[in-house]
Amino acid sequence: MNTDNANGNDGGRRSFLAWAVGGISAALGAILAWPMVSFLVGPIYRRTAMRFTAVGKLDQVGTDPVKLTFPLLEEDAFLRESRQHAVWVVKDGGKLLVFSPICPHLSCYYDWNAAGGNFVCPCHNSVFSATGTVLSGPAPRPLDTLQYKVVDGRLMVAWERFRAGIAEKIPI
Repeated sequence: MNTDNANGNDGGRRSFLAWAVGGISAALGAILAWPMVSFLVGPIYRRTAMRFTAVGKLDQVGTDPVKLTFPLLEEDAFLRESRQHAVWVVKDGGKLLVFSPICPHLSCYYDWNAAGGNFVCPCHNSVFSATGTVLSGPAPRPLDTLQYKVVDGRLMVAWERFRAGIAEKIPI
């Protein structure tokens, strides 16, 4: 006759089974929860690569600012939509300046004033030089520049928007 069962020492097997079932359940729970957690927290840490889009040929740019428009495919989850965007391009000596067409004050679209030789925002009369510095008005910072590169004579721009009304240039 086995005296271990009579004395109640069967707890070793039972505690092992309890730990084994608990461990397997915890592992399965973690495996099943991982996609949900990564879906909720992942976008905070995920960096998107800059997408450069062709906006025009470099020979279109002269000494005066030029507004170039281009279509851009925007993706939001399952929605894809092609929208027209524009940039202002200025040759400043040997380098290019590529500006977002959106005023940093209240997100209005500004225009080039050829007679005055400056950019003017029609919403609150902010005035900017051809190099983007604030000359007058309530704009809290210079015109927002965009990253660009030149590939085979074509100007490629990384389109992005920035928060309006603040002194810092913070992407949205």
